[in-house]
Amino acid sequence: MGAIHKALAVGAMLVAAGGASAVTATASLSNVQVLVFDLTPLDGIAPSFSILSGSNYASAYTQSGLNVWNYDSPAVAHLTATGLDLTGASNGSGVNLGSYSLTASASDTALSTYGYAYGYGSANFQVEVGAGTLVLITADASVAADASGAVNGTYVYGNTSIQFNNWTDGAGTSNYGYRQAYTGFGYSNLSPSSAGLVSASFSNFGASTLTASLNLNAQSSVNTPMAPVPEPSSAAMLLSGLGVAFGLAFRRRERRA
Repeated sequence: MGAIHKALAVGAMLVAAGGASAVTATASLSNVQVLVFDLTPLDGIAPSFSILSGSNYASAYTQSGLNVWNYDSPAVAHLTATGLDLTGASNGSGVNLGSYSLTASASDTALSTYGYAYGYGSANFQVEVGAGTLVLITADASVAADASGAVNGTYVYGNTSIQFNNWTDGAGTSNYGYRQAYTGFGYSNLSPSSAGLVSASFSNFGASTLTASLNLNAQSSVNTPMAPVPEPSSAAMLLSGLGVAFGLAFRRRERRA
C-alpha cells in the first residue's frame, strides 16, 4: 500500500472513530407513594381516594432514514407493576400504584445507523377524589442524558413526570411535576443528570366527589443527523496525514528521477 493510500485509510478510520461515540438518554420512575389529607377536618367526612381503572403501555422504536422503523433496540421501554411486565410495544391494565416501576432508554452508538431512537413508558389511571380531600402523589425519579459523542444536529433528553388532569364541561385544571435532563451538540454540559422526588397533587374543595386522570411517564429520546459531519479535530488530522503522505510521495519521485 502506498503512502497516500495509507494516509487515506488512517484518516478514514479517525473520522469514523470520531463519529462512533455513543449518545444516550435514560429515565426511570419508581417507589410511587400516595398521601391523602383532609382539607375540612371539622365536617366529619373522612378524606378518600380510589383508582377506578388503569391502562398502561410501553413503546420503543427507532427510525433509520426517512421511513425505516424498527421496534427494538437501541431504544428500550419497560413498565412493571403487580401482574404487569410490559416491554417494547405492549399494553396492559393495572391499578396497584405502589408497585409501579417505569424505565426508558435510548442510544445511538453510530450516529448514522439510526436517525431517531425513542423509549416511552406510561401508566394512566382514572381516579376518584372525595369531597374535602387533597391527594399528593410522589415517586423517585432519575434522568440522565449524555451527548459526549454528539455531532452537529444531535440532541438527547430523559424525562419523568406525574400529572393530574380534571376536565368538566370544557373547563379544567392540571397539576404536574417533572424531572428532565436535556443536552446536545454545542451545550456547555454534555452529560447532565438529576435524581430525586417528583410529585403532583389534586385538591377537591367541593362537597361532592370528583374524578380526574393521573398519569405517570418515563421517556427518553435520541435524535441524530443521518450523515455525521467530521469533527474539526478529526478533519484536521485527516488533512495533516494527507499532507505528510503527499510530501513523502513527492520526495520518492524526486529520488527516482
